[in-house]
Amino acid sequence: MELINAIKEMKDIDRILKASQDLKEKTVDDELDPYKERALLTRRQREKLDLEISAMRGQRHFSSDVERIMNDMLANFRAKLIAMPTKIAPPPKLTVSE
Repeated sequence: MELINAIKEMKDIDRILKASQDLKEKTVDDELDPYKERALLTRRQREKLDLEISAMRGQRHFSSDVERIMNDMLANFRAKLIAMPTKIAPPPKLTVSE
């Protein structure tokens, strides 16, 4: 399931890379050069593959994983902070009343 989410995020990254490079590489006369287009396609495919491989090797952290881990850490920390006053409070004094 995580791999499917990772691939979906890779597709989003691929779209962002493609859009930014399209803006940079637009020609003034808007003529399509088949060799240049093929080179751009090959470069994008290589970048996408590099991102997928780095994710499989564990060299990348996806935002969903980081968010889940941070939420767990903060929830544990909050629970410890809430429990702290009861541990620090002095024990009640017992008095014997007659």
